[in-house]
Amino acid sequence: MLSAAAAAAAALQAENLVQHLAADMESEAIEAKTLTLKLKTTDFAVRTRAVTLPGHVHTVQQMLPPILKLLRAELPCEIRLMGVRGSSLRRVASTEDMLNAAAAHGRLNALQRMILQGRQQQQQRGEAVGQQQGEQQDEQHLQQEQEQEDAGGEVGQSAAYNAEHGAAS
Repeated sequence: MLSAAAAAAAALQAENLVQHLAADMESEAIEAKTLTLKLKTTDFAVRTRAVTLPGHVHTVQQMLPPILKLLRAELPCEIRLMGVRGSSLRRVASTEDMLNAAAAHGRLNALQRMILQGRQQQQQRGEAVGQQQGEQQDEQHLQQEQEQEDAGGEVGQSAAYNAEHGAAS
């Protein structure tokens, strides 16, 4: 018979494994639809149990309950080794992708609308700043050309032309 302490230790080990899996999935920007628990018992039997979830998951909070449910269904047993894996993988959609998809389907909640509006305003400000910087650069180029002309710019332009085309001045 498995003691309550052994069951708690197995649950703690499963939680630790799920935390590592979630960290790996986050670093790779992937999520899984199927979670698998693999147990090797002290009598060298191997038990593999999997659950396919309704949606893709990638956080500890999403993955731990189904893994613990699979584990509880296998207890009591004396566990020698335990493993957890995810499969049916896909790339995690970025927040921008999710917002755009929700907007395209008209399913934005109030917070998503505010985020999207804020990003649009940032883009508009960025475009205005970029346009203003471009105008300032144009002004500086015109001013430099005028200064060159005032200081005998024709010679300077000829030298630049000759340097570009390989002719001697």
